[in-house]
Amino acid sequence: MSGLPPSPEPPNLARRLIWALGGLLVIGGMMVAVTLLGDGRGSPIATSTTPSTTVMARETTTTPSSTSTTAGPATTATTTAATTTSSTATSSTATTLADPLAALVLSEVGIGSLGFGVEADRVIADLDEALGPSDEDSGWVDSFSTFGTCPGTEARLVRWASLQGFFTNGETEWAPEGIRHFFHYSQSVAAGEGEVLALATDKGIRLGATVAELTSAYGSDVSFTDDPLFDLLWEVNSDQGTLWGSASSAEDDGLITVINGGFGCGE
Repeated sequence: MSGLPPSPEPPNLARRLIWALGGLLVIGGMMVAVTLLGDGRGSPIATSTTPSTTVMARETTTTPSSTSTTAGPATTATTTAATTTSSTATSSTATTLADPLAALVLSEVGIGSLGFGVEADRVIADLDEALGPSDEDSGWVDSFSTFGTCPGTEARLVRWASLQGFFTNGETEWAPEGIRHFFHYSQSVAAGEGEVLALATDKGIRLGATVAELTSAYGSDVSFTDDPLFDLLWEVNSDQGTLWGSASSAEDDGLITVINGGFGCGE
């Protein structure tokens, strides 16, 4: 046995403890290194900041949404303003419409643009539109009728309250024989059964005006004649036609009771 190599000397206890502690330190250091370095992509703390960034991004995204919501009422207000402006314009247009009676000026040649000689159906239709449906219409009757002897073979009387329109198929200074046309009107307080239309001449004379006002409006062009049937007759001298009527008296406070244009039917 003397030929075998000697056995190694067993280490003592202190040396074993140093080795053990050294090993533990090495292992601990490796674990710390692994924890700190991980797999080279950063620590767990740095990774935990990602959810915080995502939340902030969502808050930023909601800001335009809030602005859009605020813009809604502004758009609605603009629409309402436009609607109000439109209503105001419509209201303004409605208040400036002309009074239909203002266009129906009583003259020696007709009523407004409806002159003597104009076709009967047109005049009646236009007055119906301006004044409403007539209150009385005789239709075409024999020219010798309850409202006098008229030109031609047939005549017609149509009444709108205090205004009477006369039509004939006979010859007048306005149209030849055979044409049914407008040839005379009479605006009278007696005809309207209390309903008097506010029609006037181009000088502003209407039923109820005084003789003084008539004289002031027409001056020397107006003349007066006493008549046993029509009280006081007045007439405005004109080269175009005839404007005439009657009044309650020749005094300045006498009232205009009839305004006629053209010559009507005789007795």
